[in-house]
Amino acid sequence: MYQAGLEAEKIARNTLIIEILGQYYQVLYAKGLEEASKMQLGLSEEQNFRISKMVETGKEALSKQYEMESQVSADRLSYTIAHNTASQALTTFKHLLQLDPESDFDLLIPDPEKMLISDESYETDSIYRIASQILPRLKAIEYELKANKKQVSAARGLVAPEISIGGAVFTVITDTQ
Repeated sequence: MYQAGLEAEKIARNTLIIEILGQYYQVLYAKGLEEASKMQLGLSEEQNFRISKMVETGKEALSKQYEMESQVSADRLSYTIAHNTASQALTTFKHLLQLDPESDFDLLIPDPEKMLISDESYETDSIYRIASQILPRLKAIEYELKANKKQVSAARGLVAPEISIGGAVFTVITDTQ
């Protein structure tokens, strides 16, 4: 059971690592959405500028300018929401890392061109074999199973009939006078 407890500690550590990695990817995703919505807002503002110049020259109707201004407002709202989502994701990440929320901490977005990607292929059986040797949850289950088998053996020993032999030696001294 002691060994199973040690493996349970490793399970908790692995769970925390997975949570941190998940939040890291959440921050990257939110920052990507923020950047995309910022680009969309820039394009909408440029288009609005062109439409307003065309309205001034009489080449476009005023309603087209109002539509474009509405689109710019919608894109500005989308950018604000994306910015807030990215800030919230970063704050949650700081919390997981136990950093001060006010600390000056930001993530660098990795460059996909510089990432090392391994092109190794694994068979399902080999992945299972490797996992069964190193994953703490599987080791903990194995240790718990061994401990339970010992407990069953001990319980059977208490229920089994037993033979006991006893003996006594007495010494009697009598004095006849």
